[in-house]
Amino acid sequence: MGGKIHLRIILIDNMGQTLRFLSNWILICLITSIIINMIYMLFKSKKTLKKEEPIVDEVEPVDKGEISDGFHTFNELYDIRKAYNVALFNTWAKHYPEYQVYKSWYHNDGQPCFGGGWFIVGANLPTGQISNHYEEKDWGLFDVPIHKKAPLLFDGHTTQDVIQRLINNKP
Repeated sequence: MGGKIHLRIILIDNMGQTLRFLSNWILICLITSIIINMIYMLFKSKKTLKKEEPIVDEVEPVDKGEISDGFHTFNELYDIRKAYNVALFNTWAKHYPEYQVYKSWYHNDGQPCFGGGWFIVGANLPTGQISNHYEEKDWGLFDVPIHKKAPLLFDGHTTQDVIQRLINNKP
């Protein structure tokens, strides 16, 4: 009888090892199958894309001037700024000659503004210089003295300088 018990223990022990081996083998087969399937799908998808087919539809070009903050477009804001400047420079030219308001097709160094097609409008306030450039279509809006070239040597003012000079100017 002792031999039968010993034989059963060996068979059960061998069956446990066999089951562990089979479960590991099945797991390896599953992982391998998944990897092979992923590689197949990758190559299959590349084969179906034709070189001429765009992956992304072309994006329509956007007019940057029509971009809005929800209240105004850039075009509207530039037009408003231009209208304020027309009113301001025209008033200063008429009532504040000491501001030396001018417009010119050329910068102080004799170079055409932005290579041509643009002009500069400027003033010399007690707080410092201010200037803006406009396209030639806006030339007639500014009723200010015309100079062959900008009479003031550019002092390097920035947008922030202009803002502060306008805010701090007290006519």
